[in-house]
Amino acid sequence: MDEFFVIGKSVPKIDSLSLSAGMERFTDDFHTEEPLCTAILYSPVAHAEIVDIDTSAAEKIGGVVDILHYQNVPRVLHTTAGQGYPEPSPYDTLLFDRRVRFVGDRVALVAAETEQTAREALKKIKVEYKPLVPIFDMERATDPASPRIHVDDEYAKICAVYRPEQNLAAELEIGFGDLEKGFNEADFIEEHTYQMQYASHCAIEPHTARAFFDERGRIVIISATQVPFHARRIVRTVLNIPTGMIRVIKPRIGGGFGAKQEVFLEPLVALIAWRNKRPAKIVLSRKEVFISSRTRHAMRIRLKTGVKNDGRITACEMDGLMNAGAYGSHALTVLSNVGAKVLPLFNKIENLGFHGKSVYTNLPIGGAYRGYGATQGYFAFNQQIDMIARKTHQDIPAFFKKWHIREGETSGVFEALGEGKEGVRQIIKSCKLDECIDRGAEAIDWYKKRGQRIISGKDMIKGMGMAVAMQGSGIPGIDMGSASMKMNEDGSFNLFVGATDIGTGSDTILAQIASEVLKVPVDKIIVVSSDTDITPFDTGAYASSTTYISGGAVEKCARDIERQIIEAASRMLETDKDDLVSCRGEVLDRKTGKKVSYEEIAYHTMYYLDQFQIQAQASHTSPESPPPFIAQFAEVDVDMKTGRVDVVKFVSAVDCGQPINPRLVEGQVEGAVVNGLSYALCEDYIFDSKGRMINPSFWDYKIYTAPDIPDMKTIVVNSYEETGPFGAKSVAEIAINGPAPAIANAVYDAAGIRMYELPITPEKVWEKMKEEGVI
Repeated sequence: MDEFFVIGKSVPKIDSLSLSAGMERFTDDFHTEEPLCTAILYSPVAHAEIVDIDTSAAEKIGGVVDILHYQNVPRVLHTTAGQGYPEPSPYDTLLFDRRVRFVGDRVALVAAETEQTAREALKKIKVEYKPLVPIFDMERATDPASPRIHVDDEYAKICAVYRPEQNLAAELEIGFGDLEKGFNEADFIEEHTYQMQYASHCAIEPHTARAFFDERGRIVIISATQVPFHARRIVRTVLNIPTGMIRVIKPRIGGGFGAKQEVFLEPLVALIAWRNKRPAKIVLSRKEVFISSRTRHAMRIRLKTGVKNDGRITACEMDGLMNAGAYGSHALTVLSNVGAKVLPLFNKIENLGFHGKSVYTNLPIGGAYRGYGATQGYFAFNQQIDMIARKTHQDIPAFFKKWHIREGETSGVFEALGEGKEGVRQIIKSCKLDECIDRGAEAIDWYKKRGQRIISGKDMIKGMGMAVAMQGSGIPGIDMGSASMKMNEDGSFNLFVGATDIGTGSDTILAQIASEVLKVPVDKIIVVSSDTDITPFDTGAYASSTTYISGGAVEKCARDIERQIIEAASRMLETDKDDLVSCRGEVLDRKTGKKVSYEEIAYHTMYYLDQFQIQAQASHTSPESPPPFIAQFAEVDVDMKTGRVDVVKFVSAVDCGQPINPRLVEGQVEGAVVNGLSYALCEDYIFDSKGRMINPSFWDYKIYTAPDIPDMKTIVVNSYEETGPFGAKSVAEIAINGPAPAIANAVYDAAGIRMYELPITPEKVWEKMKEEGVI
C-alpha cells in the first residue's frame, strides 16, 4: 500500500475547538419563541387497565395549554425502534394506551407555559387503575398460567416468530451438524448458566427533543437522535403528517450508545406542536431516563460444550432467554446478535445449535445498547473457553489462536443468522487476532503473572484474565449511507452526509476519507451532517456502520469529484487526463510539469467555458459485514476478606482494519472499556417487589467515574479490509464485549471461584468464596 495522505493520521476532531469553547449547540441550546414545556405522567403500577382518566382539574390551572392521553391521540401501532424499514421489531406500541405495562409507562402528557406549571398539573390528573397481575420473572413469562401483557392487535411487520398471546416477542433457532452425536463424542461436557443484568446507557445528555414551525408552516424537530431519517419516518407514520412537512435535525449529542436509536419523544413533541401551532420541547430528567427510556436487555444464557481431552469442541449449544420488558423494541435483532456475533468466532465447531427467546415482562423496556447482544453472549462464551483451556491444561492465548476464525474462512452461522441479503456467505478477508493476542499478552505481562496468585497487598491476591471478540461493520444488505459534495471557488468542498456524529468523531472520519481522495487538508472539507432537508439519506449511527458504510459512500462521492476535477484540468492544460495527478490542491501534468490549482479549476468551471459546478452524490451498501477483532486482558486484585475486585490494568489490542484516525480509535476503545468495566462490576437496576426501580439516580446507580478508571492501554493492530474505505472496518462497539468475561476469568485466577452472574460485586464475590470454602 502507498503512503496515505491523511488516513492513519490523528488529525484533531473538526469540532474539538468549538466544543472546548462551548460554542457547539445541543438540542436544549436552541432557542424557540415561547415554547410549550411538557411533563409526562408515568404509571405507578406495573400492570393495569386505565378505567378512567380525569384531567378537568389540571386543565383549569392557568398556563396549561394541552393534555394528551389515550382518549385524545391517534391510535397507531408502531415500534419506537429506529431501524430500517420494514422494522424487525414488533408493532406493539401506542403513543398512549389504555393499558399500562410497567412502572414508568406513559399515562398522560401536559403541555404548559412553564415546566413548573406542567408538573403541577400532573398532580391534578386523576387516574383510576384496574390492577392486573404482573409478571416479572422472564423464566415464567411464557407459562400458560402467566398473565398476558399484549392482548390487542399488535403484530410483526416482517415474517418472524411473534406470539404475544404467549408473551413471546421473538424466537430464533438455528443449527447445523448433529448435536447429539457431537456431545456423545466428547470426553467431557461443560454446561453452565450465566445471568446478565439490566443496565442504563448513562449518556450525560438526557433524551430531549423540541419542535417548531418554519416560515412555510413545516414542522422542524431538533432531536438528540442517532437516527434522524428513521425519526422522520416514524413521526409521519404515527401522526399522519406528510413526510414533506417534516424536517429532523440532529445537532451535537452528549452521548448515545444506542439509547438514542429509539424514537419515543419525537412523536410526542411533534404532536403537541402540531395540535397547538406552537413550539414545544421535552427534556427528560435523569430519573425519567432510568425508568422510562431504554436499557440493555437482561438475559440468561445456558451454554453447553462437548470437549475432547485435546481441547477440540465437538458440540456447542447456546440457549438464550432475553427480557424484552414491556415492549419488543429490538427484541429480535439483539437476540440474533447474541449468536451471530459470538458463535462464528470458533468456526471449527462442526455441531452447533442456537436457540433464543425474547419475552415480554412488566419491567422496563430493552433496546439498542453498544455491543447489542454480543456483550451478553461473550460473557458466557469467554468464561466457557477459559474453563476448557484450564481443564485440558492448555495455554489460553494459544487455545484462542488455534481455534478462532481466520482469513479466507467462513462460518455456517453467518448464513444461518446473518442479517441482510440471502445467498451471501461472508468470507473473512482481514483478521489480525493472533497479533492482537500476542501483543496484548506481552503488554500486560501475562506469562509472568497468570496463575501465580501474587500477593499484591494486605489480603489482596492478583489474578489475570482475558477475552476475545469479533463484532461487525453495519448490517449487510440493509444499512445504506449517502453523501453529496460540491466544490467552492477557493478549492474547498462542502460534504453533506446523513451519517450521525454522536460524539464519536464520525464527521472528522468522513472528512478524512474525502480529504484522502482529493488530497487536500481536512480543513478544506466542510461537513454538514444529519439534517433530513439538506443531507442525503443515511440509516444512522448504529450497528458500527458509519465508517464502513457511510465512509464507503463518501469515498465513492469524492472519487467522482476527483474525476471531474481531472477532466476539467485536462481541458485547461490541453493534455491527456491520464498524465494528470492531483495533490495538495493542485493538478500536475507529470510530463510537462504544468499545473493548475483547484481554485483556478473551480473558477474556470463555474464562470468560464462549459459552465457547471463540480458536484457529485453517491450511496453505498454492502453485502457483507467484515468483523473487527479484539483481544482484551485484565489484571485484578481481589480482596480475600471483603470480595472487592480492583481492576489494576486493562489492555485492549484491536484489529479494526486500517485505522482512519488512530487517536479516535483509541478514544472509542477506551470509552467502551470503561463502559464495560462499569457494567461488569457495579451497574444494576434494583427493583422492589412491585417492579419499581428503587435506584433511579447517579447517587444510587453506581457507574465508573474518573477515580475508578484503571491503567489502560490500547494497541491498534493494522490490517487492511479490502471492502472498506481505505481498508477500514468498524471499532465503536467491540471493546465493550471483553471487560466482563476478562474480569470474571481474572477473579477465578486469583480466588478460584467462577462468577456466573453480573455485576461482579464484592457481596457476590465474598458469598461465592464462602460458599466454596475459599475463606
